[in-house]
Amino acid sequence: MADIIVLSGRVNSGKTTTMRRLLDRVRRLPNVVVHLEDINPAEDFIAVIEINGIRIGFISNGDYLEIFADQFGMINNSNIDVLICASRSRNTENSVYNFLFENLPQGNRVVLCLSTFPTNNLDMMSNNIIKAILLYLNEVYL
Repeated sequence: MADIIVLSGRVNSGKTTTMRRLLDRVRRLPNVVVHLEDINPAEDFIAVIEINGIRIGFISNGDYLEIFADQFGMINNSNIDVLICASRSRNTENSVYNFLFENLPQGNRVVLCLSTFPTNNLDMMSNNIIKAILLYLNEVYL
């Protein structure tokens, strides 16, 4: 069972970039244990880390439901407490967005949905989203 934080946005709006920056920041916290990393600098990634007994999963692929569903199953088997994932903002029948908001497996819930958007200041947008996610994690889990 996981609380899910969604970064939703159009193609090339900064979802994966923001998630990479968040993962890099979280990995530098004390007492972090990395359980799974499948990271290619040029592509989407998945990861599972643990901080003080709280397992956090990351899935940056938000474009293709079939890939997302496989990765979701793999990460969910890691007994995560929180999933931070990306999703294109379009709600079509076979989309990650539809899966997250209408067909999520029982026992999971979306607790926070943040939108990315094309901007000339990706750093500012990413930093603001990262601050919001870290604030949530600190208040609820850490």
